[in-house]
Amino acid sequence: MTAVDTDAETVTVRPRDGEPFDQPYDDLLAADGLYAHLWQIQAGLLDDLPPEFIERAVARTARVNPS
Repeated sequence: MTAVDTDAETVTVRPRDGEPFDQPYDDLLAADGLYAHLWQIQAGLLDDLPPEFIERAVARTARVNPS
């Protein structure tokens, strides 16, 4: 199990092709990228997600779980 600091002000970002780095939590949310979208899902703010994010998620799900 991984420990999580719920009072953290930064998040360690681990890019696929680079070195990990710390990014302020608020900056990640403000960037409106993947982190912010996943946070919105967790918070139940599905209506606030951009349509492009939903379309990519539906396409990914269809590839993983073909009918």
